[in-house]
Amino acid sequence: MTINQQILLRYRTDGHARFQIPQQLCSKELALLLKQSILQIDGVYRVYVYRSQQKLSIRYMETSCSFTLLVKQLQKLFTSLEKHAETIQPSAKTPLKTKLNRSKRRAGQRKNILQHGKRHKRSASWPNWV
Repeated sequence: MTINQQILLRYRTDGHARFQIPQQLCSKELALLLKQSILQIDGVYRVYVYRSQQKLSIRYMETSCSFTLLVKQLQKLFTSLEKHAETIQPSAKTPLKTKLNRSKRRAGQRKNILQHGKRHKRSASWPNWV
């Protein structure tokens, strides 16, 4: 299955479109190349690539770039990126951090701060239960 067949339109309004993109395009190098290439399309003024969620968000001016024109340009771009993705060697990937991992890490940091007493300096006048 080609990359063009794997891309799904998730949301569309005037001047805004969001797509689900395949994992192949979510590497750091390809995501940066994807963003730079899309920004070169006339009428596009903001592009976000959410690598961990495999999403692409594009803001464009409807007056200078219609949605059908944008999609045609994206198809050409994705075809060229597919060829480019095959030549890039996969780098040593670090696992993407999930919200669960972040919350565990934050909980551990709070615990460490409280254990070491760096978070609050208690004065002698404070009651023991505070």
